[in-house]
Amino acid sequence: MDANRDALKVFQMVRSQTLDRLIMTGMGGGYTQPRDLNHVAVWMAIDALKVRDRLDCFNRVIAVWHKWFEDQEWN
Repeated sequence: MDANRDALKVFQMVRSQTLDRLIMTGMGGGYTQPRDLNHVAVWMAIDALKVRDRLDCFNRVIAVWHKWFEDQEWN
């Protein structure tokens, strides 16, 4: 299916482009954890790949990223 193929290409391009939150651990230490996928990066990848059904692709990429994020051990 072309829609899935387009979403997969976009996902592979942008999966590490996240909006992060800082988690403080005390004494000035901390680390970041992803909160969401950067929507601007997704739209730019969709434009670069000239995806035909843009909104459907965007929704698929966001859904896949959230499922992938939930399955990570560090979540």
